[in-house]
Amino acid sequence: MNHYKYKMDRHVSSLSDQELVRRRTAAQKYMTENDIDCILMFGFESKQGGAIRYFCDWPADFCHYGSFLLVPKEGEMALFAHGPFMNKAMPYGERGLELNFGSPFTPMWLSAKDYFPPPAVKWLKKRGYKKLGIYHKNMVPFYFTDYIMKNLEGATLTGVDDGLDAIRAIKSEEELALIREAVQIHDRIYAAAPIFLRPGRLERDVATELKKAAWDLGAEGFNIRICTDPQKAKHKIFEFQNSVIQEGDVVDLRVQVCAPGSYWGDLSRMWVVYSDPSDALQKANSDSVKMQNELAKLAVPNAKASELISALHKFQEENGYRKEAGFFGNGQGTDIVERPAFLPEETMLLQENMLISLGIGMENDETWAFNADNFLITKNGAVRLNETAQGLFTNTFTTL
Repeated sequence: MNHYKYKMDRHVSSLSDQELVRRRTAAQKYMTENDIDCILMFGFESKQGGAIRYFCDWPADFCHYGSFLLVPKEGEMALFAHGPFMNKAMPYGERGLELNFGSPFTPMWLSAKDYFPPPAVKWLKKRGYKKLGIYHKNMVPFYFTDYIMKNLEGATLTGVDDGLDAIRAIKSEEELALIREAVQIHDRIYAAAPIFLRPGRLERDVATELKKAAWDLGAEGFNIRICTDPQKAKHKIFEFQNSVIQEGDVVDLRVQVCAPGSYWGDLSRMWVVYSDPSDALQKANSDSVKMQNELAKLAVPNAKASELISALHKFQEENGYRKEAGFFGNGQGTDIVERPAFLPEETMLLQENMLISLGIGMENDETWAFNADNFLITKNGAVRLNETAQGLFTNTFTTL
């Protein structure tokens, strides 16, 4: 795999200039059609800072302190991010930026609250921009937007989530190539898992080994969930991964990695440690895989998320499982979860060339089984991209 193809000074990237221009041009077309001068957005880390990475290839780890981006209706962008006073936030690798403004900023410091809003207002006034859009309003710090609205005379603010989410959800050919690399990295990590998943080790030891494997394969961010239990193993975050793996345990292992280009994937299977699985686990896992494949068939262009939700709930109710109470599917890209969201309130229809994760859980009083894979939506339904075998895993490198 050749992850890094493009070099800009000391910055090496997986993304071409043409791809970044395509993205910005699509956003600017949307702004022109909707009478918007400029869009404000914010990112702070790799899991949910993907909008910043999407538009200017800003490295995910630079978003920990918070980065603000202004995307104008024409021309290049303005970035405001952590860095030396009155200097560039990152003095190399700037892509598509008219303004690269740095100051030692973090949202935690009230003393730094005026480092970015005044120069942002100055930049907007210089361009005569007043009709502003805000992207992912839930994430943009209040003070930044409030200052701009109070100090930019005649400014208006409009939500643009539907427009920009739709642009990001449908992947280009270059994105699809990067996504296939991301999926392959997940498969390779999973192939290594039996080496580390052994009795006597802490759950977090296994997670750490898999993170190291992911890092060696070029990953930028990680979400490794592992849980072991004699009967019902169900998702556990790293801070709670303190159980010692025992022979006979059931293991729930989910790998979500941010691969080169900042594209996230998803892969999860159930394991049994040097033992035979219970009949209940085998049945639940078989039903999980069955419904994952059935829902993939329903994921055709113009389908509604609610249609897949109804199909899953109907199967769970008819077969004695608890109804899924969260979301079991979502779009993926430069954020770990993107739209479409498999929630009743979702208005975005499925479209060809969307990447989605389908993670299907089956739970009753006896057991829990969960399987997750990445799927690409085609005109005939969603096609599974992961090559990791479906079924229950054992420590003999086989599935049941």
